[in-house]
Amino acid sequence: MMFLKKSFLLQLLLLLLFLLPTLMKAQSVTIKNNFFYVDGKKFFIKGIGYEAGAIPGKLPWERTFDPDLLRFDMRRITSAGFNTIRTWSAFTKQELDVLKEFNIKIIMGIWIDPKGNFSDETFVENAKTEVSNVLSYSKNYDNIIAYLIMNEPLPETIVKAGYDNTVALWKQLEDIIHTQHPYRPVSIANTSTGTFINPAVFDFDAYNVYPYNPVTVNYLFGYQNFIHYLTTLDISGHPLVITEYGLSVSPTGPGNWGYGGNSLSEQRKGDLYMYKSLVDGGASGSCIFNYSDGWWKGGNQYQHDDKPEEWFGLVGYNNLSDKYGEERPVWDAVKTFQSAIITQPQNGGLYLTKIPVEVFANDTIRQIEIMMDSQQVYQHSVDNNYLRDTLHFNISDVKVSHLIFNCYDSIHRLVKTETKTILVSKRELELPKIEINIENPNYWQDGFIKVHYHIVQSPPFTPSSQLETIFYPHVGFNYGEKYQWSLPQSGQSDFYFQYQLNPDVNVVTLGAAFDVDYQGFKKRIIGHLLLSRINTISTDVYSPNRRQTSIQIVPNPVKSSFKVTNSGIVSSPSFRYSIFTSSGVPVMKSLTSSWSQPIHITELKPGIYYIRIYAGNESLAPITKKIVKLGVQY
Repeated sequence: MMFLKKSFLLQLLLLLLFLLPTLMKAQSVTIKNNFFYVDGKKFFIKGIGYEAGAIPGKLPWERTFDPDLLRFDMRRITSAGFNTIRTWSAFTKQELDVLKEFNIKIIMGIWIDPKGNFSDETFVENAKTEVSNVLSYSKNYDNIIAYLIMNEPLPETIVKAGYDNTVALWKQLEDIIHTQHPYRPVSIANTSTGTFINPAVFDFDAYNVYPYNPVTVNYLFGYQNFIHYLTTLDISGHPLVITEYGLSVSPTGPGNWGYGGNSLSEQRKGDLYMYKSLVDGGASGSCIFNYSDGWWKGGNQYQHDDKPEEWFGLVGYNNLSDKYGEERPVWDAVKTFQSAIITQPQNGGLYLTKIPVEVFANDTIRQIEIMMDSQQVYQHSVDNNYLRDTLHFNISDVKVSHLIFNCYDSIHRLVKTETKTILVSKRELELPKIEINIENPNYWQDGFIKVHYHIVQSPPFTPSSQLETIFYPHVGFNYGEKYQWSLPQSGQSDFYFQYQLNPDVNVVTLGAAFDVDYQGFKKRIIGHLLLSRINTISTDVYSPNRRQTSIQIVPNPVKSSFKVTNSGIVSSPSFRYSIFTSSGVPVMKSLTSSWSQPIHITELKPGIYYIRIYAGNESLAPITKKIVKLGVQY
């Protein structure tokens, strides 16, 4: 009997030893502090979109297995410093076996029709079956670090199905993946028009963002500020990945970074601009669109049509028989740029005298040098492809600083240089601001909306002469409307506008912006408001203005603590909140409180702060309130 027990224990021990590597691998991808961590190491996604089989004369969904071509493409991709590929549909088991040979991670798409009827039982069951079929084999591949279960669903499709039904579909697909492939985060590839969708539904935030559309990106925010805006939509500590960005070099089109018609030089300059901007905007990774041109996208895979969608590739094909392609000038430019991704400091950022430094380097980069005013202010070696440190400034008040990062290889050859312009101050600076008020609370019923912009200037920042405003109905890929107005150079000013709300409009963004200058340092001041009735379209009771006015900060200004009160519009007994500085830096994140329970901010310095409150239905947009901590002029 004792022998049997020992034999059983020995077998159990051997089984655990056999399973241990698998169990450890299953936990190799985690999400925390707005980043992916792979095998315990902070991971910046240097990604590229890749469609297997999308070569001239072929349709990607009818491809035959070509391991030699897949290996060629992966050797090229990894040699350029990319560490991740993003797909729109799933790799086959054979393809995944080949990809295991390479040091490349995968954000794998599973194609669920974004124009489908998300409320239809048959559609839902088919989607679940598709995901289950893919997961039956993909769950065995640890190089898959995340899944995307849909690409670019539009507001009108969600309205037709109902927001709750849409979220229910996504959640069911997430649950399948979480069960079959544990520790692998799931999201959708959202768009700039889908900002009404609560990102907390997913494990990480993913958006396709292009510089030419819509008006919110192209005109109101600008690319970097829009990326930063996306980071503020989710207070859960999720990473933000820009899953598409790029430019088309089709023979005809508007060019100058528009949709198509860009020269090779414009593609190079524009793609680098977006890459740099998304890093400085706070994204934790990106996937440039696309590895190669897609001849099939115009409807005839046998010829390269003059359609912008066919010409986004960093690699172009010369003829119908060319399956390897030729690298465009943008390829080497991106390779050099991502040899060292400098996430901190962020270009255009406001900092106190301790400046964070963070660099994600490839194997080439061995040393980082920072120059300022023609003098070396910092030098450090790079260990294990990562550098994190703090740069200390000794200044009397406020200083515009141009930091030149020089990145060297093992024999001290300069590989990359990048300049970051920041504003450093000994005290918290109060920027000018734009306050927005809606004059008619029942705007959806009225069929129009009256908006009031209140502009408050703040020395020593000098404003531009123009106020730029937008009205953006989130319908399809509609661009939206933009306007310019003369802006007074000092004091306070008010602007009033009225916009029509057509019956097919269920989400709108209103916004105003202007630029300010301080000794050559430029900053964009933005005020915007997103209004949605999609989130509770079935009951048609959603009124952001009522929720906004029913929730108050008491007292305000604040000495040491305050309460968040609720007049009864929101039925939930508690809420989640985060507190940010006036420049958007989080100081208290993802906390929970009950209504009228004291929130203590004794440790915070006097100044202007903003509290972002998630209250009631988690699908609703958060509410942001200004807090004044006493001890500062306001």
